[in-house]
Amino acid sequence: MNIDEFAPPPSRLPLLVTLVVLIVAALIWGATLLRPASPTAAASPSASSSPAATPSASGLPFLSPDQRFAGRWEIVDHRWTDSGLEVEITLSADRGPVNYSFVAFNNAGVDATESTTGSEQPQFSGQPIPTGQKESGWLFFPIERGPATIILATSGGNQMSALPVSG
Repeated sequence: MNIDEFAPPPSRLPLLVTLVVLIVAALIWGATLLRPASPTAAASPSASSSPAATPSASGLPFLSPDQRFAGRWEIVDHRWTDSGLEVEITLSADRGPVNYSFVAFNNAGVDATESTTGSEQPQFSGQPIPTGQKESGWLFFPIERGPATIILATSGGNQMSALPVSG
């Protein structure tokens, strides 16, 4: 007889710990390999759309609620009149065609007001803006003078973005 015959069976804990560590390491390694592929894929469309997006790279990015359409927009100029707010807006489509509408509200109130054609030229056509294209135009909002917010919405009225206007 050997004394080792009376010893408890060897523990399997080190084997289980080793397996768990190897699985976790493999998952981390796999995630590391996949992560660079995702930004590279995302960078490729950006790189291919950069020439089209470069002229219109200024402005605030927007994304439609269904994430199908995207672009940038900015308020280029604004003027307060006795009857409301005239604004010049540039709207660019990075992924279109972008159907749009505009509403505004005075920050002291809660009532949103739809835009009408501005008295300045050019005016918005109201037509969808194709990918890589942009449109600039003047709009009028009959709101009381004061800090205001202009909302860029889909043609169906779903908000995509908002920009402030000083009063």
